[in-house]
Amino acid sequence: ANPAISVLMPVYNSARHLHQAMDSILAQTFADFEFLCVNDGSTDDSANILADYALRDPRVRIVTQANGGVTRALNAGLAVARGDLDAAGAAFGEALKIAQRLAAADPGMRVGSAISTFPHSG
Repeated sequence: ANPAISVLMPVYNSARHLHQAMDSILAQTFADFEFLCVNDGSTDDSANILADYALRDPRVRIVTQANGGVTRALNAGLAVARGDLDAAGAAFGEALKIAQRLAAADPGMRVGSAISTFPHSG
């Protein structure tokens, strides 16, 4: 059976924060989801971190592509998504449960969130 939700996360040279982002998704109280991580041509240790998570948790699926930017990465994830609802970004513990309830009330709804990190200068 297909998962209720597909969570999409584009990844580009994010090794420094990747554990925290992935842990926040995998710790969701709503567990019927697939976690599509799109490696957008990372040159750091991101690919190895993603592979490690995929070995430990069957909900994690990795899509790998040459660097094309966030929009192309999200589209690559959407192309293979199996969930009835698509969500993006890191999230707090109840986020997927809330998103699923909203989508059940309005089947045409799509849910998204985004967290960006910026290098600290100084």
